[in-house]
Amino acid sequence: MAGGSYLTLFKQDGLHTGQFKPPWTDSQQVGIVVSAMQPGTGSRQEEEWVCPLCFKPQASRQVFKRHLDYHRRASNPQHPCNVCEKRFTFAADLQKHLRTHTGEKPFGCPSCSFRTGDRSHLARHLRASHPQSTQH
Repeated sequence: MAGGSYLTLFKQDGLHTGQFKPPWTDSQQVGIVVSAMQPGTGSRQEEEWVCPLCFKPQASRQVFKRHLDYHRRASNPQHPCNVCEKRFTFAADLQKHLRTHTGEKPFGCPSCSFRTGDRSHLARHLRASHPQSTQH
């Protein structure tokens, strides 16, 4: 499933808003294990763990459980913004969001006056505006 389709499914299910109740509890996690035959070889591929919510395949049971935990946490964000009441799954996401209210821009370009509140925006700026400084 393409990234856009995944996001659409995620939003349609209401999982990001807390309106959707995931099909597991803390003591019980549910999943689908699939294994497929490789055409013409008669051999089996490695088992994949497929998320029943977004259908994204996971490489192992451990990764699958971590993925389901992310869905569980995303369905009940615990970090509210004290300015606009938007809620976030992770404290780091709330901290980044708070900078939109304060105007704080702690990440500065070493080559020009560009500043931003998001480290990934600085990385994008460096690649686009100063590609020679990001080459290894």
